Formats: sequence, C-alpha cells, structure tokens
Amino acid sequence: MTDTNDSTTDSENGVFEIPVIGDLDECERDVITKLLEFKDGAACTLYIDSGGGRVYSALAIMSLIMLKEIRAQGVVLGACSSAALLVLAACRQRTAMPYSVFQFHPIRWESGEDIERLEASE
Repeated sequence: MTDTNDSTTDSENGVFEIPVIGDLDECERDVITKLLEFKDGAACTLYIDSGGGRVYSALAIMSLIMLKEIRAQGVVLGACSSAALLVLAACRQRTAMPYSVFQFHPIRWESGEDIERLEASE
C-alpha cells in the first residue's frame, strides 16, 4: 500500500501529481516537501478532497506555489472547503467534478474548537 500523500510523476512528460486529501494540518508537511522538490516554474496537478484545516497551513501551501511560480492545476475530487479554498485559489487552472462540494465562511484566525453552535450552523 502506498502513502496517500506521496506525489507521483509521469517521467515521460514531467507531470507531477500531489494529493491534498483530508485535513490540511495533516498533509501540509508532505505537500510542502513535494513542492520544494520542484524547480521554479514547474507544472503539477493537485488533487483536492479536503474540508479545510488551519488557515496557516493553507497560506503556507498557497505562498509556496506562488513564490516558486509553480503552474499548478487544481482538481477537486470531492470537497474543497474552508481553508482548502486558498490552495485551490493558488492554482492557475481549476477543475471540479459535477458533484464537488465547496463551503465558504469568513476566515477565523483561531483553531475554531470553541465555536458556538449558532456560529457553526451558519
């Protein structure tokens, strides 16, 4: 069984693929490590199925994509919500499946663990 956060490459055409699956906090290290391996201006595809996570994790991934001028394509396989939307926004090309889900809310700069029920329902 392979690690779900490993990137793969098609060596013939230099296409790199990175899964962004689950909570961004959990996959941030793997995604950033793979992005750092790319030459500036490289192309890659990010496959996203994430409900979000810490906004700082998303900002770190987004910033690295922009700083290295990576030509990222974002493909939303399932969910792309909350902080994961920032990762998708950094992609130059964006594709979503017909059944993909996007959920937006204002950025919260705290963990969100003590959110009141009314606020969470909004």
